[in-house]
Amino acid sequence: RGLVLIADDDPSVLAMMGVVLRKAGFTLIEADNGVAACTLIRTHGPELAAVVTDAVLPGCSGVDVIGEVRKTMPRLPVLLITGHDEDLLSARGVPILRKPFGARILRDRVAGMVEAAAERDS
Repeated sequence: RGLVLIADDDPSVLAMMGVVLRKAGFTLIEADNGVAACTLIRTHGPELAAVVTDAVLPGCSGVDVIGEVRKTMPRLPVLLITGHDEDLLSARGVPILRKPFGARILRDRVAGMVEAAAERDS
């Protein structure tokens, strides 16, 4: 189904997302901070099918991670996850998944984004 970058500084959230998305058939790369996520985007950009990032990350924010994606891959699907209302204001135009979220909604949102992008680009 494609390579997905997941970024979250909470090890339990990162692990849960990893289990869910791997079971859904995605290959994953993981980052526990914003700087690592941006580095992985620069390294693996053309291979990526989607990015899922927490809004609040050490190093640089999820909004900064999205900015890195948009610089070189403006059509790459991105999903911002957050538990903070103030993050909703800074993420205009980016799909948001509110914490806490369940496995099914995460799987369905990521799969839907990747499938829509594949249809759009074919």
